[in-house]
Amino acid sequence: MNDNAYAPVAPWLRRRLFEGLVIPAHPLALFDDGKFDEASQRGLTRYYHESGAGGIAVAVHTTQFSIREPQHGLFEPVLRIAAEEVSVLDEDTGRQTVLIAGVVGRTDQAVAEARLAASLGYHAGLLSLAAFPGASDDELIAHCNEVAGEIPLFGFYLQRAVGGRRLSKDFWKRFASIPNVVGIKIAPFNRYETIDVVRAVAEAGREREVALYTGNDDHIVLDLITTFEVLTDRGPVYLGMVGDACIEGARRESDPAKRMALFRRAEELACRNEFPFLPIYYYVNQGMAKPKVKGIIQNILDLHPWQYIWIEPEE
Repeated sequence: MNDNAYAPVAPWLRRRLFEGLVIPAHPLALFDDGKFDEASQRGLTRYYHESGAGGIAVAVHTTQFSIREPQHGLFEPVLRIAAEEVSVLDEDTGRQTVLIAGVVGRTDQAVAEARLAASLGYHAGLLSLAAFPGASDDELIAHCNEVAGEIPLFGFYLQRAVGGRRLSKDFWKRFASIPNVVGIKIAPFNRYETIDVVRAVAEAGREREVALYTGNDDHIVLDLITTFEVLTDRGPVYLGMVGDACIEGARRESDPAKRMALFRRAEELACRNEFPFLPIYYYVNQGMAKPKVKGIIQNILDLHPWQYIWIEPEE
């Protein structure tokens, strides 16, 4: 596909995403008898907006999976209601809230959902690949390209415990190279698979266009304060999950002294002005490996799956 075949990205969207936003997954409001409660649904959207959320993700929460079923017919109303409320609130406050719609299913369904979301004013589609459990990377990328023709994409690495699948680093590198991919929600609940996505975005040269957001509920705070160094053909690249402005600035700073000063400022803000850290884990041992052994990531659990480790040939 040429670049003109992809849905355009709003000029302000990438900048907003790199500011580091809280983007809650909007739940579904129902009466006791299971019928849709529109007034409460609108109230939930207003609550998130007034609480300062920078974005809202609709039709992605587990309570909203069933809204797509014909007997409920709630997919369009739920998307429309959130978009209506956000539009009014943004106009009143002068804010720009990022609207993200969940996009699921095989290609025909996903394309239709993306087209509807775009028509209602959503800025990106959070693309689930759970409907392709055995598909090849080529099939997955073809699917992603089709959906990208309707709406900018926000990737989603979903943990396998709730229907996700293993996705290779090569897939994520190709996915990040799609021109209108604006972000990736990383939530495999697996450190090495998280690192696969980080490395892929860096190797694709898209660390300044694709914002990385954490959904690893078991590792959120550490995700937000961790900066990864990825060695690429362009030299070392520093990136990580979008978070504090000091950390984001450090990741983009090429001068080592200035970068360290920003990291120290971020640490000071976190530890002194916001919240204390209580250590739960301590390193009890540290393994050593020869320089030619690659892929070992030191971690507090001292886990090192062999499938991620390789020996670099000597020149």
